[in-house]
Amino acid sequence: MSYINTLMNGEQGLFKHTSLTPMQKITLRFVVVGLLYYGLVVIEGMIMRMYAVSPIDAVTTNQYFAILTAHPLVGIFGSTYSIVFGAFLFLVPFLMKKPLWSIKMASWTFWCIAIGTFIFWAAGFVSHYAPLYTLYWPLPADFTQFSVVGGTFFILGIAIVMVGTVLFVVNIFKTIVYTPDGWEKQPAAALIGSAIGYSGLKNLFRKKEDRKEHLVSLPVAAIARGTVDVALNAAIILFTGVLILVYMVGSLLGFDLKETAVDALLYKNWFWWGLDLIADGLVLIFVAGTWYLLATLITGKKLFMENYLASRIGCILDSLVASPDERPGSTRLVKSCFR
Repeated sequence: MSYINTLMNGEQGLFKHTSLTPMQKITLRFVVVGLLYYGLVVIEGMIMRMYAVSPIDAVTTNQYFAILTAHPLVGIFGSTYSIVFGAFLFLVPFLMKKPLWSIKMASWTFWCIAIGTFIFWAAGFVSHYAPLYTLYWPLPADFTQFSVVGGTFFILGIAIVMVGTVLFVVNIFKTIVYTPDGWEKQPAAALIGSAIGYSGLKNLFRKKEDRKEHLVSLPVAAIARGTVDVALNAAIILFTGVLILVYMVGSLLGFDLKETAVDALLYKNWFWWGLDLIADGLVLIFVAGTWYLLATLITGKKLFMENYLASRIGCILDSLVASPDERPGSTRLVKSCFR
């Protein structure tokens, strides 16, 4: 029982949920739900591994392929997105030393991801909608194999997750550029330029004495740049979902829409671009930003080739630490936040 008591109340009863700020509460909600979905993914992963070795009586073939379809999406959106979004909605205002632009929007992001993920997982679990997560055309619209109702709820759940993703993107960039009440007006355009690496790119072509100071820290710039890929991914997935929903709604209304109207190769390239934005884009950039922050905190030094990094956020191997001298700007800002 002591373990349960420590889990619920913290070491020596020091955890008091009533003392948490709204920002701390919403961040913890993201993390807790993300970990719950991670646990679900782990269980499904073990089931798939066991089934691949020897079929399990309790799992039918249709159920197995339904798990194959929902499993990676639950891992990406339900677990990873929840944990990452919660962390960055806390970290960006923390590093910029100003409040998050909208706690309410952060809450909507949380609920959209949590509920949307459950909807598409449950739709696959109940209806066995299983075109696999690659969604190769025309499988998503092949209603001779899959339930159109189950498929509709599956795509609807993903669409809800993407709405939450768009809200996250808006909240991050608004937090970077807005001026809190009582503050001196902040240069929104210059802040955006610094956040997406434009000012770093310009500094590469300036003489040393003419280089301008970065307005945001490199970790914030990495988060902002990764958030651009999040936005592109959301647009691609939403568009794909709407396309599939058109066929599903048409089928429900009795219209026979021709699957050949969509070019399968063009569809595949478009959809996989969206998946690659997750795998090769925002993940690498977000991880790089995290280590840019940790490198400065652990060593107390500024990052080597900072202007170069600011101009091409995303390569972890560039996060080398060099000279211990300080200057006003991102490194000092990051350090001051942890005093």
